[in-house]
Amino acid sequence: MTGDGFRSFMPLKKLSILKKKYLTQGSFAAHALTLMTGTIIAQAIPVAVSPILTRIYSPSDFGLWALFISLTSIISIIATARYELTIILPEKDEDAINLVALSIVIAFAISFVVFLIVLIFNKPITRLLGNPAISRWLYFIPFSVLLTGIFQALNCWSNRRKKYARMARRQITQSVATVSTQLCLGVVKVGSGGLLGGGITGQAIGTGVFARQTWKEDKEWHQHINKEVLKNQGSRYLNLVKYLNLSHLIGALHQQLPILILNKIFDSATAGFFSLANRILSLPISILADAMGVVFRQRASEEYAKAKKFDRLLLKTVKHTFLLSLLPFCLFMVWGKDIFLFVFGKNWGRAGEFASILAFGSFFAFVINPVDKTALIVEAKRYILFWHIGKLIAILSSGFCTYYFHFNIITFLWLIVMIHVSSYVIDLFVCWNLSKGKP
Repeated sequence: MTGDGFRSFMPLKKLSILKKKYLTQGSFAAHALTLMTGTIIAQAIPVAVSPILTRIYSPSDFGLWALFISLTSIISIIATARYELTIILPEKDEDAINLVALSIVIAFAISFVVFLIVLIFNKPITRLLGNPAISRWLYFIPFSVLLTGIFQALNCWSNRRKKYARMARRQITQSVATVSTQLCLGVVKVGSGGLLGGGITGQAIGTGVFARQTWKEDKEWHQHINKEVLKNQGSRYLNLVKYLNLSHLIGALHQQLPILILNKIFDSATAGFFSLANRILSLPISILADAMGVVFRQRASEEYAKAKKFDRLLLKTVKHTFLLSLLPFCLFMVWGKDIFLFVFGKNWGRAGEFASILAFGSFFAFVINPVDKTALIVEAKRYILFWHIGKLIAILSSGFCTYYFHFNIITFLWLIVMIHVSSYVIDLFVCWNLSKGKP
């Protein structure tokens, strides 16, 4: 075949056209691909190591780790008083960098308060959680909250600056550090401390490297941090973050509540099975949906600022996530137990049974997750609050019914799934109407 003939070969020609059309520098697809690449690598590492970890650590160890993560996740919601979510909103970068500074200052203050609470009320908190093994690890929660707050602020700043490669590198760094530490500690048989210690170490290294890279690349913006501007920006978005703190705290509670309920009503091993199943099912959301969501929020914010609507972008994003989600979640619905037994070992078949049930709800979460910040973009504060309150009440009710009527774990899981499905369908309907703007 001649050179001209080769260049005109139709499949290659079509591929070249598609690449130019969809992967041009700065395009939605290019940004999403950058984040997805980093996230895929970061998530692939613990997934590849998970079959080893499940043979080193017991379900109870995973349950304790899940409990620590749940507690940290709930408290971390208010680590920056949600000011990090406002970083993308100002028109000027000079105003945004002051919101970054404000977020980090608040993170230090919140973590100190959490430390005092743990120091004074360690025993009552341990009794309330129903797991004595968590007692010593409560002292590490303030440090984890601080790291999360710093990361959240820098991550939103990087998103605003379209530094997606930097965000992707942070994910990979934290993932490598976490699994390396967990494997090393697991070999020396330290029990659950290996999982928790590895998670904290990975978070510290990942956040430290991310902060260093951000300072190196954006240090010139430091000169724009001004006390008066910081106060003005804090006041500008105070009304918004008041709603966000309450609504997102409630949101974190209903998201982490199943782990707390399982530890309290059932046992740590059951929580470990649930944790692994939920973690594996969340991978597609972390790899694809979250990456698309970050880019969607950035693009939607720009379109809303210009045209006061972004319904076409929302519809396009939902179509993509729907098509991407069909095959993986159907596989787990049908062969969940077999997959877990083969991959994670004979002790984890119960987690596979849980995964077959949870996959139905995760399907809806994957499809709608990228666009669920629509209400934040249009500042529909009351809807965000009411949605989270409704979901929290529903999950609390399911936990109460499970305890009072002695439901088994399978019934409890189906209750949780039905709550997820109905809440996400409602959310999609509302987000679609909000994205169309005011008539």
